[in-house]
Amino acid sequence: MRYLEGEQAPFKMKADRDKLVGCRIKYLRHRDIDRTGRGYFFPQVGHIAKSSGLNLFFDNGDTLYRSEIAELVVIESKEG
Repeated sequence: MRYLEGEQAPFKMKADRDKLVGCRIKYLRHRDIDRTGRGYFFPQVGHIAKSSGLNLFFDNGDTLYRSEIAELVVIESKEG
């Protein structure tokens, strides 16, 4: 089941994560999805500052690990 509207951005490969640097994204971590049957989910938004190994680093200092990502959508690309 998909939760976020928009085109899903690839993030499994390092080259894909490198392309996300400079983009504003909306994402869901697995823990942000309520699995009790009520259908709640809590998306997060952030601006990717850097990619290193399996991690994405946000401009606010947060880190997103590849294994945590359930869905990821680019809201605003680095081109504008």
